[in-house]
Amino acid sequence: MLMGYAGLRNIIHRKTQRIKRKLYVSDNGVYKYLQGFKQCYPVIKSVDETISKLVNSNVSISRFGDGEFLLMTGQDISFQKHSRLLEMRLREIVNANTNKCVIGIIDYVIDGMTAYTRDFWYENIYLVRKLLSHKEYYNARITWELNQQRVEVLRSLWQGRDIVFVTGEGSEFDYNHELFDNKKSAQVVLGKSIDAFSEYETLLEKIVVCAKTVDYPLVILSLGPTATVLAYDLSNMGIRSLDLGHITNIYDNKLVTQ
Repeated sequence: MLMGYAGLRNIIHRKTQRIKRKLYVSDNGVYKYLQGFKQCYPVIKSVDETISKLVNSNVSISRFGDGEFLLMTGQDISFQKHSRLLEMRLREIVNANTNKCVIGIIDYVIDGMTAYTRDFWYENIYLVRKLLSHKEYYNARITWELNQQRVEVLRSLWQGRDIVFVTGEGSEFDYNHELFDNKKSAQVVLGKSIDAFSEYETLLEKIVVCAKTVDYPLVILSLGPTATVLAYDLSNMGIRSLDLGHITNIYDNKLVTQ
């Protein structure tokens, strides 16, 4: 990790918040603190509005979750090392003005938080709110909040399309999944399961080569923060790209097991 003054300051802030939480801040105190940032957080379009945007236009989607926020504030995550380049690319994209790629971020919902989301926001909301310049974003949770109706609408995006799947070696993402049985054809580009961004340029080149072999390619990405950057860059190259994360796992866990 390349550590500058801002990165060090962010780490100190997080550690200070963590210590305060453990020593003397009650659950009610955490709630009041988080509530104070509610008006500072952007408006997030609903999951259905985001899906509708994708279906009714030719835009790509690039998604930001807690991992991307941590990387933007100088912290490693479990499967991706922080780098100054990745941090700057993510900061650029989350504030990009583009009509080719919608930017989805996670909503800031205080009521009903899990222990993890409560602690994440308590340590990071002060930092995250300074990263976001837009007043409105699309919803990053389009593949987390699945139901059968949403699945059918999403499937229409790749109906009869030539897909280039991009995922990590050994990933649980299943590009042979029944979700994609309405595609026309498929090619697969595999990246590293850990620290995929370290081979970013090679991945981008491989995807472009695959896309050029078909007339109307659609790139579907499941590669963490690297997918976030790829979707944006590919959209600017005229290649429609959907950063869908682990949609196949979520489908199996939420719908197939019900």
